[in-house]
Amino acid sequence: MESWNYIVFADHRFAKEADEELQKLFPAAHIGERAARDGQFFMARMDGDKKGILSAIKAGRPSFVDAVIPIDAELGGADKDYGNVIRSMAGLLDKRSTFKIEVKRMDPTLRERAKSIEVRLGSALEAEGFRADLKNPKTVAYVILMAGKTLIGTIGREQVENYVLDRFRLGQKETGKVNRAEFKLEEAVEFFGVDLSKVRRALDIGAAPGGWTHYLATHRVRVVAIDNALLDYEKLCQAGKLLVVADRKELSPIENMLRDCGAAFADIDDARIRFDGYAVIHIKMNLKSVKKELLDRLGEFGLLTIDTNTEASTSAGIADSLACMLDPDAHLIMTVKLVRSNTAKQVAAAEAGISGSYDRPEIKKLPHNRDELTLHARKRSRSNKNA
Repeated sequence: MESWNYIVFADHRFAKEADEELQKLFPAAHIGERAARDGQFFMARMDGDKKGILSAIKAGRPSFVDAVIPIDAELGGADKDYGNVIRSMAGLLDKRSTFKIEVKRMDPTLRERAKSIEVRLGSALEAEGFRADLKNPKTVAYVILMAGKTLIGTIGREQVENYVLDRFRLGQKETGKVNRAEFKLEEAVEFFGVDLSKVRRALDIGAAPGGWTHYLATHRVRVVAIDNALLDYEKLCQAGKLLVVADRKELSPIENMLRDCGAAFADIDDARIRFDGYAVIHIKMNLKSVKKELLDRLGEFGLLTIDTNTEASTSAGIADSLACMLDPDAHLIMTVKLVRSNTAKQVAAAEAGISGSYDRPEIKKLPHNRDELTLHARKRSRSNKNA
């Protein structure tokens, strides 16, 4: 039977959970010792053909394993012109196909940026007749530059999807985002397969400063955002028509702030407020202070998002209490803040807290998550709830 070495990328804070996931998928896998690990990844040896191993990992949808990459070549430290790396890659790639290179620079002595190295390697390979395609390559080549060692792995595009070794570097190239949290929701939508084109309205709890609200509004989802803090109104106004609903004494300074934004304003106690026609509605209050009569007037939502600085059980309680405002089979995306050391107990508390109202919970450590995980579930249908 074929046996192959792999690089397993996983956040070092969840090393134990990543080990367990990999061992569950491949009981015979030999996982490298913890002492030999380098922060973001560890080595593992698994039996079976590469395509089958990668397909099994993709189908298993692990929560804590970010990516598994086969090691096709292990070289000494890269030379000044990366000639050894280029020669090795030329032997791995096919000139009849297309390629893209992802570089992870982990050698602290290297001064050249990872992006610059990618361009250097890609240009050299193109000069030898290989064809680069940054948008839709047939093969993705990963180059990990470590102190005294270079690892190279190649994967077919259909098996790796959109995995990027340095997601933070990718994000830095994009402008117009409200904050880092916006990337978290983008990653959650992609990983959990949420089709936003089928979501008309979303309810965003703990919205400030507005990253999740902004992401949804720019994808043509009408959003009701609830948070007592101010949002990034300038960017939200660019996403569509904005209504700010607040206590009367708070409205005046907000109106002065948004004089040129074209936003509309309403007193929270005005029973005549109309919510139609707005891309974003910000209710500037804590959720506990919002009257039930107002919540009832907001209608139903196809997506509930929760990103509050509360314990997992509290966030789950919020999700459970708001399930009555959701469409049948609506999506829930919620961060699970890890405020204690026992990850498993906090995940269990989150899942237990939503179990009365939601089905099919999934947990994932996303690239832009820090001391948290992201949970996705679907609202339980009436038939399942009564079963």
